[in-house]
Amino acid sequence: MGRKSIHYRNPYQSEFVQKLDSLCTIKSLWQVWSDFVAMASLSIANALDRTSKTHDVREEEYLAITRGYSTGELTTFAELLSILVLALEENPEQDFLGELFSSLNLMSHWKGQFFTPYHIGRLMSTIGIEQCKEGILENGWTSITDPCCGAGSLLIAMRNEMVRQGFNSQQALYVAQDIDRMEQLGIYEVAPEDMALCEFVCTSKTPVQLILSEGIELMMKETN
Repeated sequence: MGRKSIHYRNPYQSEFVQKLDSLCTIKSLWQVWSDFVAMASLSIANALDRTSKTHDVREEEYLAITRGYSTGELTTFAELLSILVLALEENPEQDFLGELFSSLNLMSHWKGQFFTPYHIGRLMSTIGIEQCKEGILENGWTSITDPCCGAGSLLIAMRNEMVRQGFNSQQALYVAQDIDRMEQLGIYEVAPEDMALCEFVCTSKTPVQLILSEGIELMMKETN
């Protein structure tokens, strides 16, 4: 069965899908998409964090994924990332991947996965920015949490709204939570009290135990 017609917002999206399709000779579209997101995220994380104990774990996860592709295919993955970067540099006011994820019908409907359109996220960010302002003016920073982030369009919109308001986007701690990644990371194997020391020494005083507790509660609601 052929894919339904997709309306592309810009040429970058069209080129992205063409290259994505070229990688689907053996693997499914969902698997190729998942591998791209994972490798891109792992690469960026390890480029910025070279000293933590999880660096080598991320590197091994990255290498494990690359073993399933040829050198030419890995070059195509790199080209996909470059297209994404170019698209966001030209217009940061978009949820590039989220829109394509929905258009390609890759969402898990049986888990209630329906992503918030970016323009709705932008509207919500204009409402929520006032509370962020208070936090920045009082403490020098603020935290922004989306407990069901999906593709992260709300966090992207909040980041962009901060810039429009004249703030440095790095004055915010962005916390993205979602049930799928929580399961993959084995959140069910960790108890909130295991994070007590982490929370105590954290200079930004991130409520790690609370975040973990809420994540476990969310997972239980979704899976029961």
